[in-house]
Amino acid sequence: MNIMLFNHHSKTPNPRELLQEMKVIFLILFRSNNLLLTVPKAAEELSISRSSMYRLISEGRIPTVNIVGKIRIKETSLKTFIDQLERDSRLERINK
Repeated sequence: MNIMLFNHHSKTPNPRELLQEMKVIFLILFRSNNLLLTVPKAAEELSISRSSMYRLISEGRIPTVNIVGKIRIKETSLKTFIDQLERDSRLERINK
């Protein structure tokens, strides 16, 4: 991964721009290492309510993992769910 921390055309990096770019890099790295999500975080990722997420879980549409009595959702499970929604949407458009 090549990451440019500041504009190489300028002689001195702007500290504010440098800080902002470092924040973005931190978020990218942190997010990529976050394998398990809490239910509220998973709901936030899908832009739905927490209760909607619990409904999807209870319907078996999103699998969960229990760790020491805590419900967690694998990021890959969310991606699979989104991919399935996309396939279903495509099929609906084709069948109309």
